Amino acid sequence: MPAKYYVTLTNYGAELVAAAHDLQSITLTEMVIGDANGIPYQPIDHTDLTQLVHQTAAVEISEVKVANKNATVSAIIPAHVGGFNIHEIGLKDTSGKLVYIGNYHGAYKPVIAEGGGGELELVIDIKATAGAQALIEIDPLILSAPKTWVLEKFNALLEAIQIERDQNSQTISGMQQTINSLNQEIQNLKNNQTSTKDLINQIFPVGSISLSTPLNGVNGIVWGGLGNTYDVNPYVYRRTV
Repeated sequence: MPAKYYVTLTNYGAELVAAAHDLQSITLTEMVIGDANGIPYQPIDHTDLTQLVHQTAAVEISEVKVANKNATVSAIIPAHVGGFNIHEIGLKDTSGKLVYIGNYHGAYKPVIAEGGGGELELVIDIKATAGAQALIEIDPLILSAPKTWVLEKFNALLEAIQIERDQNSQTISGMQQTINSLNQEIQNLKNNQTSTKDLINQIFPVGSISLSTPLNGVNGIVWGGLGNTYDVNPYVYRRTV
């Protein structure tokens, strides 16, 4: 059963496709919508048109997906655009002429002021035919994006932010552990310093100790940093208080 609602190449579009090849593409710039003056028609009978019968709106193409030589073209009619029935649609290139023309089931597009407005996404599937496999592209100057794309990128950004926060939290935790370890080492050094001082006080009490023989040729050692000075010569160990 043939499709009731479809798009087809206009004569102008067919000429573009015939001239196109792998290194040349057809750049679509906008989707146009019309009410056909309230008289629906079959697109195949109006391929000579370069404009819709009665255009009521034009919107930028938000996305083009190409798979297996077929293309899916999407565009969104904003909430503030409406007040008409949609009977005809089309796709234009940079020349402003219709490359594809199609029909629609006549749905009414309201505006918010009417109490039932909202965005309307139109999706057109284009199937390549023999000798009509030209690459279809979106105009690179168009800056709009579909909701699905925005949500996808937004969720990916949130995930990246969360990962960065987790990594920063781990880094801070590791730094805190390092600081705690350093503080412990400092405390250990202080404890060892006190123990060393006490040990020296025990070995060398206040006063002088005379030795009758040298100790391994030691000529002089100076101890410092513990609050006392110890002068050592071959015969006398003397603690200075």
